[in-house]
Amino acid sequence: TGRPEWVTRSPRILSFAGKMDGAASQMQKEARGYLLSGDPSFADSYKRASADFSTLMGYLTVLVAGEPADVDQLTQIRERMQRWVSEFALPAMTARREGRKVAAVVPLDQNEDRMNEVSRTIAQFETEQTDRYQARAAATAQHGFQTSIAHDLCAAPTCCVVDPTGLF
Repeated sequence: TGRPEWVTRSPRILSFAGKMDGAASQMQKEARGYLLSGDPSFADSYKRASADFSTLMGYLTVLVAGEPADVDQLTQIRERMQRWVSEFALPAMTARREGRKVAAVVPLDQNEDRMNEVSRTIAQFETEQTDRYQARAAATAQHGFQTSIAHDLCAAPTCCVVDPTGLF
C-alpha cells in the first residue's frame, strides 16, 4: 500500500517496550512479596512475569533486528536483567525457600541498584524509539504536505489551459 514498514513496526516496538518494563517491575514486586511472606504464589507470579519479560524481549529483538544500535540496547537490557536475577532474585528466593537469612546470602542494597539499571536502560530505549517514531512521522507529514502543494501547483496551469477565458 505504499506505507513505510516503520509505520506499523514502531507502535509495536513502543507497546512491547512498555510491557517489558511492566514485566520487569512485576518481577521485582513478586520477588519482594515472596521474600517478605514466603507465600509460593508470589514465586509463581515471579515466574510468569519472568516468562513475559523473556517473550517480550524476543518480540523486540525480532522487530529491531535490522537496527544494530537497537539490538545492542536490547542486549544491555537482557544482560542487566540477567545480572539482577542471578545476583539477587534467584539467590534471595532460594535462601527464603530454604529458611536461610536472605541478607546473609545477597547484599540487599544491590537489589534496587540492579533493577534501577534495568529500568533506566529500558526507559532510554523507549525514549529513543519514541523520538525516532516522531521524527519519521514529522518527516512523512512534511513530505505529504510538499507533495500536496506540488500537485496543486501542477493542477493550476491545467485549469488555465482548459479555461483560457478565465470565466470558470
